[in-house]
Amino acid sequence: MVLNILNYNYTLNQPIFKYALRKAQDSSQALLDNKRLMVVGGVATQLTMIDETHLLRPTNDIDFISNRPVAKPERRQWASYLSKLISDDGLPNKGGLSRYGGEVRFEGLQNDLLVHLDCFGPEFYKRHRKRLDAEFERSEVADVNGSNVYYQHPIDIIVNKVRRMNSLNRNGLEFDSETNLFLSLLKEGVIDGIETERFRRDIDDIVSERQKNVEDLGRLSYREIFDQVQGYKVKKDIYDICGVIDSMRRCGRTVDRGDFIDSLKLALVDLE
Repeated sequence: MVLNILNYNYTLNQPIFKYALRKAQDSSQALLDNKRLMVVGGVATQLTMIDETHLLRPTNDIDFISNRPVAKPERRQWASYLSKLISDDGLPNKGGLSRYGGEVRFEGLQNDLLVHLDCFGPEFYKRHRKRLDAEFERSEVADVNGSNVYYQHPIDIIVNKVRRMNSLNRNGLEFDSETNLFLSLLKEGVIDGIETERFRRDIDDIVSERQKNVEDLGRLSYREIFDQVQGYKVKKDIYDICGVIDSMRRCGRTVDRGDFIDSLKLALVDLE
């Protein structure tokens, strides 16, 4: 296994990042059978927090998923299509297949910028179709440079980050008492009662910790680096969850505890 540790430098405050996001959404035209694309993860979090531009957590990639399985030839077709869209605008890039799907990498930039189409096999979709259909059905939409970009609903952002935290914990990553409390509250659906200021760290601390991971590559063992990176993922997930909760509160949006727990149960089913 190779640890992919890159500097994270992009937010929706930057024109090149918005450009990449819009072009990637437009690339859904390359998929067969009217498949839909949706932004997930860190960029979905940025879109949710777009009014708090000073709080956006930098990233280096844009992750999309499809609502149906995408076979390898279609992944290659998607990457070629998106690569051409970008090349036609005079920007060098390279499109192809990655371990988990399709990938387009911008070239000639000071820092890495990638677009991913994360693909799962037919069995995964069969097993998780109810959850995925629900996520696509309630996806949100944002206007990005004139294109409608679909992204995860805030609740699904939280659910999927809880799922990852729970998986890391079950696989041996030890949490401190505050993180254990945070995870317990989320798994109980106590979203509206979470004091985000208690758990959320400053964005500068998150960025600094990411940089420390990069600097430590040459002097720590693989296992130490691996644990450190997983620990960083937990911290950034906590930051993102708190940011999403705060954004919902500012907009007067509430979370139905029953609906949240039902969604979480569907997301955790493959961990049982």
